[in-house]
Amino acid sequence: MSYLRRLILAMCLAPLFATHAQSQTPRQPVSLIYIYHTIDQTTHLVVWLEQVSYTFSVLSNECYSLSHGFTHIAISEKENPTSLRIYDFRDQSLLSELPWQSIWPYPCEFWFNRTPSDRLTILLSDDYSRVVTFDTTIGREVEPIIPCLPSLSFDLEALPGILIANPMYITIPNSDLVIYQRCLDDLGNLADMSINCSDEQWVLYNPVSQTDLEILQNTPNGLTQLEGRPSLTELYFSVSPFGHYVSYPIDSGGKMVYDILNDRYLETSSILPLEASNLMSKDVLWSPDETRFVFSIRPTWDADSTFVVFNLNTNTTQALLGQYRSRTWEWAWFPDSQALAVITGDNRQLYRLGLDGTQTLIAENVERVFTYYPPPQ
Repeated sequence: MSYLRRLILAMCLAPLFATHAQSQTPRQPVSLIYIYHTIDQTTHLVVWLEQVSYTFSVLSNECYSLSHGFTHIAISEKENPTSLRIYDFRDQSLLSELPWQSIWPYPCEFWFNRTPSDRLTILLSDDYSRVVTFDTTIGREVEPIIPCLPSLSFDLEALPGILIANPMYITIPNSDLVIYQRCLDDLGNLADMSINCSDEQWVLYNPVSQTDLEILQNTPNGLTQLEGRPSLTELYFSVSPFGHYVSYPIDSGGKMVYDILNDRYLETSSILPLEASNLMSKDVLWSPDETRFVFSIRPTWDADSTFVVFNLNTNTTQALLGQYRSRTWEWAWFPDSQALAVITGDNRQLYRLGLDGTQTLIAENVERVFTYYPPPQ
């Protein structure tokens, strides 16, 4: 596979399946998407928009691309394709059918771009260096939009004390802010690949005004900071979908939650007792309404996990019904923030775990599940 092809695919496909928010005011409601297979190898794509779900089925001999806003789906045969068909995803009506052409020699090499209108890109035969683009809204070929890599809104090297050779940072959605690891050692050349930082802070920083907004605390009483924590990486910081809060694990146990908008730490004392007799996941998954997050606990490494929901408004925890053997990337919130979707078991069952104590099997042979946050307007 050529470098250009990999680059284009990565830029066009990755945003669709991203689970982290980059939103301001949503263009459409938050969605839950899951994909499962039946015994005849048919692929079923299910999209939950608020309280309504839409399903589209794709046969085993077909390949597909789903548009970023879940309004269109393009389908063609995997072998000896005769046409490329574009459907309305929600009412399943056929919108247009493009006869397969000799200059499209690569079955399944087509995808929807992340653009205001749904544009479908198809690879041509000229060594992947040219593409043809159809606008599904107007039903004709248009000039392709040249893809470009996303760029940071700040100069990474301008962050004071960042270890350039191994930078650790998290950008905050809906703002210009960044959380990053600042090295306090006098190391000289921070771009030296052989340098390791032994004394650091995690800082909430405004690159525009070049000011520290907060040195993140490591204990509830705020007497110490996140210093001397080489094991704490950017992977353990979890920012809420619209950038209001950040959560991270702390030395004394439990989790800290910093309210970015109101410059305060929230009370999380109800989490601490759970860690006394359990192993607690460092990762958390924020609800779409930013009022809760979920994490897992288990008594031993080889035990099943129990999912626990923390309520920011009440400083209370709630264990969801059942125990599961599941990994963090196999959890997702339903759009209404009232239930968790979890893949578990040998048959990859998808369960809905409701905050009301219900437990419902939704589907089996599920490939993946994720919460989708639409891009800003």
